[in-house]
Amino acid sequence: MLLIIMVLLDFKVQAQYKRDNYVNILDLRSSLLQTNVISSSTTLFSDMGAWHAYSLPERQEDYGGFNGPVLFNRKGDVVSESVAKIALQINNTPFVFNQPIASFLPGMAMMKYTNDEITLEQSLIFSDKRSALVRNTIKNNSSVPVSVKVSWSGKVKVESRLAHENEQIKISFPKGIYLMDFPWKNRLDVVINKNSYQVVCKDEITIHPHSSITFYIQHSNFINENDYTVNYHHEEKAEQKFIDNQVRWNGYISKALANGGRWPNDPLIRNLKVKSMITLMTNWRSAAGDLKHDGIFPSYSTFDGFWAWDSWKHAAACALFFPELGKNNIRAMFDYQDKDGMIADCVFLNSKDNNYRDSKPPLAAWAVWEVYKKTGDLLFLKEMFPKLVRYHHWWYKNRDHDQNGLCEFGSTDGSREAAAWESGMDNAVRYDDALMLKNNNKAWSLNQESVDLNSFLYLEKLLLAKMSALLSIQGSEDYFKDARRLKKMVNTLMYDKVTGYYYDIKVAGKSKILLEGTEGWHPLWTRIASLDQASAVAKVMADTTRFNTYVPFPTFPANQSKFDPAHGYWRGPVWLDQVMFGIEGLRNYHQDKLADQLLMKFINHAEGMRDNKPIHENYNPLTGDSLGAMNFSWSAAALLRLLCE
Repeated sequence: MLLIIMVLLDFKVQAQYKRDNYVNILDLRSSLLQTNVISSSTTLFSDMGAWHAYSLPERQEDYGGFNGPVLFNRKGDVVSESVAKIALQINNTPFVFNQPIASFLPGMAMMKYTNDEITLEQSLIFSDKRSALVRNTIKNNSSVPVSVKVSWSGKVKVESRLAHENEQIKISFPKGIYLMDFPWKNRLDVVINKNSYQVVCKDEITIHPHSSITFYIQHSNFINENDYTVNYHHEEKAEQKFIDNQVRWNGYISKALANGGRWPNDPLIRNLKVKSMITLMTNWRSAAGDLKHDGIFPSYSTFDGFWAWDSWKHAAACALFFPELGKNNIRAMFDYQDKDGMIADCVFLNSKDNNYRDSKPPLAAWAVWEVYKKTGDLLFLKEMFPKLVRYHHWWYKNRDHDQNGLCEFGSTDGSREAAAWESGMDNAVRYDDALMLKNNNKAWSLNQESVDLNSFLYLEKLLLAKMSALLSIQGSEDYFKDARRLKKMVNTLMYDKVTGYYYDIKVAGKSKILLEGTEGWHPLWTRIASLDQASAVAKVMADTTRFNTYVPFPTFPANQSKFDPAHGYWRGPVWLDQVMFGIEGLRNYHQDKLADQLLMKFINHAEGMRDNKPIHENYNPLTGDSLGAMNFSWSAAALLRLLCE
């Protein structure tokens, strides 16, 4: 009996690692009636770093095909409401597509239509960085043979040219090519109109009783003609790709769940881990154009490049289940490190659009270290170390106005706007009265030394010290020495004993800017604070009039006049990276009970945590309503890390 129980328990544990247990944890149904998904509420599915995506149909008019594609190389343009919709005639009678059983599994979207005569199952996966495969299986449910006629049609809603070339339907754009490879080549009748097409199989297909046939359509998206020339290939082993897809996704899930966390057996927590991975993977984009390595968009519904501040968090989360993507996301940003060591704010398909007006908070060394901890890859550490050193020194050469060892956020163009962007907290209240100070001809600083920036630089010094020791590079003790000095300065100058909290300080005079914000608990995340200081900060975090709101961790305390929970961006709404800094910071000082309470309070009250709605950019701390961009990657990254601790 004990053996049977153990076998059943093991079976239950192993089943948790299978993607079949995570069906429809995101609602993929939509109607792509708009011409672009930017700022829309559409949930899409992509994978493998592809630059296109699809959804499941919501309207009967779209039944028989997957909605889309949406092209991210065209900044979210909707090419078609359903670009390849199948039509069937069964024994010369049109098959009626009633509402399907629609399923979204991690890595695969599916639809199932059935009547007394046949069942049609359609499954979509991404087979590589440019292509998706749709598998169509028609099963004869009856006891007599059935004859089947198959056709497809589609209508394009963006400026393009349709052509029938090499037995393919080719949709050409001013920039980009979309191809569809249909089965039964040389047995198809094709009609092309200005913005629509129809493909008809010439032959009737006979399916014997209780038997089935399977055929595939390949959809490929290329950003330009050269991309097509280099990357197009017709997939000859389509079914193997479906097998590989299942193995790969089961592997992701197994790795993430194997990290455990505090509630490893809670189905809600497991669902959130998987939802977080799906969010990251749908925003994965492969190297293309001037992007030399793969990376992750912040959100396909708003952004169309890689951001540094986001990429470091994405990489740290990918280390938990897909470290190679984490490495490449880091490389993608360092590909454009300038000669002075600066990392751009964001990089794009066209490098002329890269933003060097500002950088972003220095979490690159942390991201590299998180990847190293999971992989033990010393070669990656060796590759990144000199680049990290150059970036670290850049801050002190360009963002330390009075050369006292405490840095400021700033910009390369002297604008306060870009300086606030550099902090990552674009419109935070602490910058309302900030002024700009010129450091050199291409560097300006805000007139305040920021506690979060210097906390991050402290952590970076510790990590560079560890890396140099591992790589047998001189300088480890110097980094430790500098870290100890910086720690003392932060704790002496930026901590206020009266209020028990950390603040930014003015460059001139070093007076504290007594405005509480989430940056005040960053010294706990980087372990700068003493036990007494951490305890005092934890009391502020636990205060229900300030930061322990209905959804905890607002970016500005709820008892202040400038608190704006619904429209404030960084003046009230809850951002999940700040939740991560807060929870992990509390755990660093053994405040586990409070950390658990606050994390579960967030999960219980924030929209999208307990249902099949997407993860968002930020949340209203008073109502739990989701705000900002949907399917937001750094929110998913922070959530995944928190749940895997």
